[in-house]
Amino acid sequence: MKRVRFAPSPTGYLHVGNIRIALINYLFAKKHNAEFFLRIDDTDFKRSKQEYVDGILEDLTWLDIKTDKTFRQSDRLDRYNAVQNQLIDKGILYPCYETEEELETKRKIQLASGKPPVYVKASKADIERCIHEGRKPHYRFELPHEEVKWNDHIQGEVHFPKQTMSDPILIREDGSYLYTFTSVVDDIDYDITHIFRGKDHISNTAVQICILKAVCELADKPFQMEFGHTSFLLDQKGGPLSKRNQDISIRALREQNIHPMTIISYLFHAGTPHSIKPQYTLEECLDEFHIKNYGGASPKFSTDELKILNAKLYHGAPYDWVSKNTTLTPEQWDIVKFNIGTAEDIQQWEAILSSDFKFEVLDKDYAKEAFALLPTSLNWKEWFQAIKEKTGRKGKEAVMPLRLILTGKEHGPEMQELITLLGREKIVKRLNSV
Repeated sequence: MKRVRFAPSPTGYLHVGNIRIALINYLFAKKHNAEFFLRIDDTDFKRSKQEYVDGILEDLTWLDIKTDKTFRQSDRLDRYNAVQNQLIDKGILYPCYETEEELETKRKIQLASGKPPVYVKASKADIERCIHEGRKPHYRFELPHEEVKWNDHIQGEVHFPKQTMSDPILIREDGSYLYTFTSVVDDIDYDITHIFRGKDHISNTAVQICILKAVCELADKPFQMEFGHTSFLLDQKGGPLSKRNQDISIRALREQNIHPMTIISYLFHAGTPHSIKPQYTLEECLDEFHIKNYGGASPKFSTDELKILNAKLYHGAPYDWVSKNTTLTPEQWDIVKFNIGTAEDIQQWEAILSSDFKFEVLDKDYAKEAFALLPTSLNWKEWFQAIKEKTGRKGKEAVMPLRLILTGKEHGPEMQELITLLGREKIVKRLNSV
């Protein structure tokens, strides 16, 4: 059984970049009859908050991204402790005592001499000196002396020579774990088979493969992980997306009445060879999904483009798709849908087409004149011609006040469609009430 996972940190609300990775993993799972796990990476106890955990679950539910299993890293500390002790006992995790300032000095010396800035173990004398000074160690994982390579599902063959990689810190001085370590233990314990994430993680993957193999050996499990590194979503300036920018959070977009399938459609197509277009179900996305589509240039996210797509979604929506969320009839929907940009617009048109709709009329004299000229046939050309002859008004000067009287809006369906939609009784009631 194939398994993938989405592993957000509850240190802020999910943004569109997070959801793009979740969506890619979810669609891969559905395409390949695999399981989709949600892992909450909440071992950063200072920044993790329950409200963000709740927000993650709420956003995924709203987007209809269903999980097969959910678990939290904070519930697995005993397991991490056990693996840590095993790795220390085997000498694969070893203590280091340098301060960050000392490490930075070493990196600068290496760079100045043309060498890669990788960690070099301290001498025995330096270690004894640090212990004598009472320093607390951090722990590094000793990488094997071999090239790391894998066949990436998106990027193709990837190679990392040993001399370009530095023994990674897995445990901080205060005993807390880095993501690199806890993620590996979880992926092995939960039998994750495929990991898809942004291509900025490629160097992390090279290191994690080494750790994965070591922990697999401890757990007496075969190494089975396969990887794919996607292009990642950028902001409008070409920089990385940040949870600090609340405008791009799923929570904020939901509050702006952006439909969940608009977000799905945008993120599904962004950065692929396909143009961005509305999709009405996740099943539609599956028909076009291929993991290799996500390896191109990194696309820029635009809220303006998202809002345009939101309108397109409604403009092309069949009545069956919207029927559960509106009181409009199929005939009414076919006429007004090209004037819908958000769910709020649907509510407005439901009110406009109801018999109780009331709107303040500014041009009351014109309303009375128009009412007197309303033909029995509700023929717009006939009515418009009579208005022109009686009032001398033409074009927009004649149409706009009448549209405002009938709908309270400056824009809407063609006038013949509008008056047919409203019917004579509602038109008379509105014109006669001024």
